[in-house]
Amino acid sequence: SVLGVGEQEAQAMVQRCEAHHLDPNSSYANDVSNIWRLYELYRDDPVPREAESPSIFRVYVTGIGTTTGKPDTLFPGQAFGRGATGVLAKVAEGLTLLEKALIRFRDENPESALARLELDIFGFSRGAAAARHFANQILQREQGSLGDLRRARKLGLAADFNWQNDVAINFIGLFDTVAAIGGWDDWGDPTDDVNGGIDLYLAPDAARQVVHLVARDEYRHNFALNRVAPPHREIVLPGSHSDLGGGYQPLDSERLYPIRPRSSWVNRATTPNRTQAYQQAQRDTELVHQADLLDPQDRSALLGIDVWEHFTPVSGERRDWMKYVLAAPYLERRVYGHLSRVYLRVMHLLALEAGVPLDFIDEQDNKLSLPTELLSIKDKLLTWAKSGSGALDAEEERLLRQRYIHLSANWNAAAGSGGSVLDVAFVNAPAERGRIRHTDRPKENIR
Repeated sequence: SVLGVGEQEAQAMVQRCEAHHLDPNSSYANDVSNIWRLYELYRDDPVPREAESPSIFRVYVTGIGTTTGKPDTLFPGQAFGRGATGVLAKVAEGLTLLEKALIRFRDENPESALARLELDIFGFSRGAAAARHFANQILQREQGSLGDLRRARKLGLAADFNWQNDVAINFIGLFDTVAAIGGWDDWGDPTDDVNGGIDLYLAPDAARQVVHLVARDEYRHNFALNRVAPPHREIVLPGSHSDLGGGYQPLDSERLYPIRPRSSWVNRATTPNRTQAYQQAQRDTELVHQADLLDPQDRSALLGIDVWEHFTPVSGERRDWMKYVLAAPYLERRVYGHLSRVYLRVMHLLALEAGVPLDFIDEQDNKLSLPTELLSIKDKLLTWAKSGSGALDAEEERLLRQRYIHLSANWNAAAGSGGSVLDVAFVNAPAERGRIRHTDRPKENIR
């Protein structure tokens, strides 16, 4: 079994979810991330307007598991963070885009030499893992990829260019780092901190400032957190993974199993509602009810018990007289995606304070604006982020819980692509004992 679920129960869950279109979404159904929004806000001034002003370039690397204009690759890109759209491939793409920007600087400023190279780096989820690895490639200075460019005579450096002093990272802005790299060296386990060639460690002097916004309400088994504190600034804020980093549609309909389905192996003549599975699901449903997740103003909101039967293939044996009965709490509700826009403002404010060249957020832009009911919460969360800790009152927490914080951890099932159905059947299953958190340590200290 995987996560305590036997193969027949897993098959039954996958069939139920496929029949009711409860598959975990691909990112092609998603909204843009806060990394894209920050990219759009980042100034792009390749040719400075004034003599002493810096040339400013921006580059954007698509998310892990995605290629612009092509379907998402679940295996191995999204499933393990590997392959052609995995973390290392994205870092290589980022270095190529940096090379193109430096060549563009040389071509568009023929009278200028490169006197200093300073970077701001942002990332979310596995992209935050890629951002950290990318930062470490930059910090290798002439021993790394930048040295390859110099040797290829692509940099056009000033005569007094000093590699130690004139290459710097100003700001690293991270949303909820989840490296989740599975490979043969750890038996494909994305929850440990063996990340096959990825260097996540940010030394105390890696950048002038590192900010890591961490999702308080994220606790999926496959979404272990890779911390940066100590020594860097880490701020835990209300919301699940993509409530912070973005990607949810402005309005979503959640249809999910928040608690693991119960199963009973019973005689085929047994009425499903008389099974132990159904009775356990009744108790589980009461637990979900007590969690107060349904908005009284949401007419589509529903909490009930879903019960169904699963028959094993006929084999001519006694087991042909038996069946599985599965039962679970089933939740439907509307959830809004605007909380990530609050955290866009949090990162934007902290980055501006660190001297990052960002344009102001247009409060009239429909893609960025906030509903009125979130404005006072936004102000509190900005203060929370600046001070490092804070709290919302009970009514504000209830509003977020019922309307804005997504239930990312659930038991909706998806069939694996190749191999056993158990491989990726429960990609969003909750961790048994709360979220796994890995401390940040030099790569040579891992195992």
